Amino acid sequence: MSGLSRKQSLIARTAVLCVVIAAIGLAGCGESGPASGSAFARLYNVAIGAKAIRPGTELGLLYVYLQNDSGKPLTVTSVGINGPGMGTVVRAVQIDIGPLTYGGSDITPLYDSVSGSIYGEDPPVNFAGSECHAQILKPVAGYQMSPNARARIWIVLKALRPGRWTIPAHVVFYSQAGASYRQVLRLRAYGSVADDATQPSLSWGEQKCLRQTGARLLSKWAPFIVPPQKR
Repeated sequence: MSGLSRKQSLIARTAVLCVVIAAIGLAGCGESGPASGSAFARLYNVAIGAKAIRPGTELGLLYVYLQNDSGKPLTVTSVGINGPGMGTVVRAVQIDIGPLTYGGSDITPLYDSVSGSIYGEDPPVNFAGSECHAQILKPVAGYQMSPNARARIWIVLKALRPGRWTIPAHVVFYSQAGASYRQVLRLRAYGSVADDATQPSLSWGEQKCLRQTGARLLSKWAPFIVPPQKR
């Protein structure tokens, strides 16, 4: 199961990271901006905070929810993220799409998914329903979504130096019916990097499923519960 995420094309991921936005609403890589779109279900100013991490630590974010509400198929072309501290305090080292396959009419038995959260392994894994689940990950560029299809965006950030970082919103670029669009999703993510931050550890469910699924432990995470530090 682990090979499904770790052997994906590096070329596809490089293309995705190329479009990190210089400012929300502007196109990446020097191209003119596509029209504003509204194919995805609206996010209502959600904010997600992460605990402080040490330099060198990788942080897996599986939060941004995508649902094609347009009634027509679409193709995701890239995801743009930017904000204070992005590229200086932390940088994105991986962006993928995680299909959601529970419930609804878009169930695909070949896929598996986990709940939205912060994770310490790639792909994100968890224990539910008496068995281990690992999130299937797909390259962003060219990812197709039929009407009502759902997914989450998987982002791995790497801490560079002490400071604070914020992603005010996420921009999804997509094509539909021969036209190009961009849609700003108002999910705010934030956190900080500190030299004395506590080493993050996996949850019980992640620990139980790490070896069974073959997921990769993200950099600087402890594969066991770290006891509280004495002061």
